[in-house]
Amino acid sequence: MSKDHEEASKLFKDIGREFAEFASQYSEAVKSGAEEASKHMLDAMLDANRAEDIPSGKLFAAMKSGLRHAGEQLVQRGWGFIHRPRD
Repeated sequence: MSKDHEEASKLFKDIGREFAEFASQYSEAVKSGAEEASKHMLDAMLDANRAEDIPSGKLFAAMKSGLRHAGEQLVQRGWGFIHRPRD
């Protein structure tokens, strides 16, 4: 195999590895945000006797809280991902 081919192959393997790691970080951040939202939604549902009693504002606030949490996690994980030492 030529040197150029080996270097290109290594580059694509590195890119693939970095992409997979970033995707993993992204999915963990989204999962964390969903868990945060579900806690707030559960609290809203426990305060109500029937589904109609749940104020939509509480559900939107729960979703907003989950999205904010996921965004914060993504920024933190992304910042760590960018600034971590490379091989």
